[in-house]
Amino acid sequence: NQLKNPVVDSSLTAAKNLENDIVYTAIRIANQAGEDRKTANTSGKWLDVAEKWQYASDLMAEVPSSHSRFKEAQSRIQLYKEYSDSAKEKASKE
Repeated sequence: NQLKNPVVDSSLTAAKNLENDIVYTAIRIANQAGEDRKTANTSGKWLDVAEKWQYASDLMAEVPSSHSRFKEAQSRIQLYKEYSDSAKEKASKE
């Protein structure tokens, strides 16, 4: 029994860390997209920004409802998608 508990505990910890990593990764990518948008001046750069926003949105959509930041993640899905769409529009104008 003592051997099983550490395995279970570490599995739960690993799962929790993975969930936190999804949120952290999505925010990090969104922050990078925000920085990149400041210097985007070609269609290709705007498309790169759009891809980052979309990826951040997709990651937020993967956050499980049991996660402590689920509501935040849900609100950011649409926000990041809107930013992605805006960057795609700018790409088409360059």
